[in-house]
Amino acid sequence: MSIRINPFGGSAEIGSNMVTVDDGKDGFIIDCGILFPYDNFYDINYLIPDFSNLNKEIFKDIIFTHGHEDHIGAAKHLFRYLPEAKVHASLFTKKLIQGKLDNFTKIHEFEENIQIGKFTITPVHVNHSIPETKGLVIHHKNEDVSLLYISDFKLEPKAKYEKFTELERIKSLQNKKINLAMIDSTNITLHKKTAGEDKVANSLDEIIANSKGRVLVSLFSSNVHRIKAIYESCIKHNRSLFTSGRSVKNYIKSAIESNIIEETKKIYDETSDNISSPNSVVIISGCQGDFFSSLRRYAAKEHSKIKIQENDLVVFSSKAIPGNEKSVARLTNQLVDNGVKVLNTYNYSDIHSSGHPSREELTQVIESLNITHYIPIHGESFFLDEHEKFVNAKFKNISTLQVRNFDHVIVKNGKITLDKEQDPPKPKIFLNNGTECPREVISERRKLATRGLIIASCHMKSRSVEIDILGLQNDNDTVEELKARARASLNAIKNKGDKEKVRLSLLKYCKEFLKAKPIIKVYIL
Repeated sequence: MSIRINPFGGSAEIGSNMVTVDDGKDGFIIDCGILFPYDNFYDINYLIPDFSNLNKEIFKDIIFTHGHEDHIGAAKHLFRYLPEAKVHASLFTKKLIQGKLDNFTKIHEFEENIQIGKFTITPVHVNHSIPETKGLVIHHKNEDVSLLYISDFKLEPKAKYEKFTELERIKSLQNKKINLAMIDSTNITLHKKTAGEDKVANSLDEIIANSKGRVLVSLFSSNVHRIKAIYESCIKHNRSLFTSGRSVKNYIKSAIESNIIEETKKIYDETSDNISSPNSVVIISGCQGDFFSSLRRYAAKEHSKIKIQENDLVVFSSKAIPGNEKSVARLTNQLVDNGVKVLNTYNYSDIHSSGHPSREELTQVIESLNITHYIPIHGESFFLDEHEKFVNAKFKNISTLQVRNFDHVIVKNGKITLDKEQDPPKPKIFLNNGTECPREVISERRKLATRGLIIASCHMKSRSVEIDILGLQNDNDTVEELKARARASLNAIKNKGDKEKVRLSLLKYCKEFLKAKPIIKVYIL
């Protein structure tokens, strides 16, 4: 019998985190998240791991380590594939998952130990930028191995609302011949420890205390402990706290239901009439500047309730997620152009803290634990490579493996081997409405976005042609004039029922007159 470890996502990318562990008879899944699309995906909403070949006879348990979208965002898709699976999560993560589901799914709150076949899984508390984040220590009855899985964590020795990462407890559980660690690579390029949440809370409190006008704090909606610190600062300085945006409200709701934030009537909705009061208001919203976001609508002067006022201050207590830097930069510039004062990590230190470990923190973790083998996870290929080089250079006694999605890590008889997957499946793509999208649709959207479209409707009875032109223009003509020229280009065709002749004639017209090669659709009516 051997233990197999297979990443389905999160190794060579930041997102779509999912790992399976099994012994050929029993197994479990760790997390199932989404991957945010790249800029050239043309409004595709998200991607998820391809788990269509997952063995339903083996994998009957799902464990969620925490509530970030890149770890729970694809849960509903996995539940449809494994409707009878037993689901394990903390109370807060459970509330977040259930808030996403159309139908109620029974989720078991974490116990001291989770028993799955011959596996014993022990959840251990770690600090991160969302409450109730867990690492997992995994043992197997027949193999002398301990597996530590911590995909997201940081060290927060002065955490105000939670205990410190349980390094001593993890160490006490690592009592095997092989102690394999799978650890976060996100901040491997950072050498020094980032600011703690205590410093961030102090900075935000100082800003709220000294601001003469409204303060809009833009943050990751999942950072509930930071929201709690802002709320306490508002109480301290006699200000009212408002929320703007669906995501922030959902996280606060789940935090109240989980007793992380006390239920209070002093957190108001953006629809309240007194949100425009100039000096006594703090507003929290999301931070990534997507088209429908509250902050983008405010910056564009399109928000129905929050109007730009003199002395408004926007605080970016956040950073752009990978791939979203340009949209956040555009939003920042738009705010400045509209006369809003902006504070971000470039001009004000300690207003954001990462939820991931730097090299200094990784060094502290590795020196604190009994690790014999090491796999960098949770990062793009460059980060995984840098992480492995860092461990190899600093800890000569630790063996490392560089693993990519769908590779097979095999533990058997005291040895660890790696079987590389030569043709890994690509992530599945989903539209905004939750419909799976074939990859060729992205190509079609790219062509529509970059080449334009001409639609020709040929009416055989009346012998007339209707032309629609989208996304094309020249220097001299209106769209109606372009349409007329396109119709005239078809005069030489006697049989306008020949779709290919019509298409080729329009293509020739576009090349010669518009210097373009658009998509051309011909319909015979």
